[in-house]
Amino acid sequence: YLLYALAAIPITNALVGIGAWVFGGQWYKRQTMLVDSINRVASGDLSVVLDPEQAGVWRNVYQNFNVMVSGLKSNQLFNERFINNFSHELKTPIASIRGFADVLLTEEITNEERRMYLEIIAAESARLADLSHNVLLLSKIDAQNFIPVKAFFELDEQIKNSIILLSASWEKKNISFSAELAPARYWGNEELLHQVWLNLLTNAIKFTPVGGNIDVKLTLNDDWITILITDTGIGMSEEMTKHIFEPYYQGNSAKTIEGSGLGLAIVAQIIELHQGSITVKSTENVGSTFQILLPLKKQV
Repeated sequence: YLLYALAAIPITNALVGIGAWVFGGQWYKRQTMLVDSINRVASGDLSVVLDPEQAGVWRNVYQNFNVMVSGLKSNQLFNERFINNFSHELKTPIASIRGFADVLLTEEITNEERRMYLEIIAAESARLADLSHNVLLLSKIDAQNFIPVKAFFELDEQIKNSIILLSASWEKKNISFSAELAPARYWGNEELLHQVWLNLLTNAIKFTPVGGNIDVKLTLNDDWITILITDTGIGMSEEMTKHIFEPYYQGNSAKTIEGSGLGLAIVAQIIELHQGSITVKSTENVGSTFQILLPLKKQV
């Protein structure tokens, strides 16, 4: 038996050596493929896809690599669309300002025409400023995965103050405004959430006809704060409600009223940063209801 065992040692060593060589070769090949793929992505090639089925012990690494590249590709497409849409949105107010300014400088016009053109220039300038503000705010929010500044504040008072701030707009249209706001002390970013109420209420006023109604309700339970903003405005189609929170999206109904299409995208991202949610139910020529849910944190 000793002789058989001694004779088997060289064979065993050979098999171990072959296994190590094969395993080491596969390890090197998979590692090299990963490094080459990383270099391709670094050079701007986002078409790279690794096959996890051929990865062996590298399977999780290959899968995570594919997820990373997919995310980079999505960001690239979003940025390209963002730039194209932003450029398009800039053209209209700039062209109007330049065109009417040229008329004022080069043509003989009446005082009434001069005033009308100046009002258009002022309105387009305000629109341009609003667009720039919204783009900067959206970019700032996009760059954040968390909210850097949080504090407790009275959410019901903030919403009430937003309604009062916009009172001139809804009173001008003879809109009936009602608010039922339960006391709610909330932990969040006060400045960002102020943008949420201003955007949603401004939209409600904008799309509600003269003599319409807007109703705001705030309720809370042990875990959530619920805010409902309901209007009797022009409403939206089912297709519009599917895309209304996307940047620059403007449905057919919205095109009759000037806007940048950024307001609701900003709202959705701010709510998401607060681990909340926003949904909308709407019927054309009847009205819309926006529901916002915010997680309630008790003060210690």
